[in-house]
Amino acid sequence: MTKVELTLIAAIIAAFTSILSLFLNSRLTFNREKRTLRWNKEIERLQNLEEKIGLAQEIVSVYTGVEKLKNDFIPLHEELEYIAGRFARYPELAKAIRGFVHACSLTVSAKIEHEDYQEYKEMVSTEYTKVIAECDRILDPKLLDRLTKIKT
Repeated sequence: MTKVELTLIAAIIAAFTSILSLFLNSRLTFNREKRTLRWNKEIERLQNLEEKIGLAQEIVSVYTGVEKLKNDFIPLHEELEYIAGRFARYPELAKAIRGFVHACSLTVSAKIEHEDYQEYKEMVSTEYTKVIAECDRILDPKLLDRLTKIKT
């Protein structure tokens, strides 16, 4: 082999390596961006959940007027009723959501029927805390690292 042929072969290998490197780098960047986008959507979903249950807790715990309670809670309850299914990938969170919605329903029912609702009101507060704790657990950076590595 002549010197020119060796130089040509080295240039071809360098070009191939460069193209392969660019391809792998773009693929890795694309996957990382996809994971980041997916995680950002998950964060947004959890924030929306926190807002809805916070609003539900406020309505159930503070409102005393039966008509106002019915008008504000019933539409929200229809939204919350099946929301646990949207978070089925997190079984503990789904369980906490179901408990919260159930406690809210019991409290509203007791208020409408003019029964003692203090026990249920405390139950709403306890269940609310469980939902928030589960949301915080899901948003834990260590879990984020595991989720992004698994989905690569």
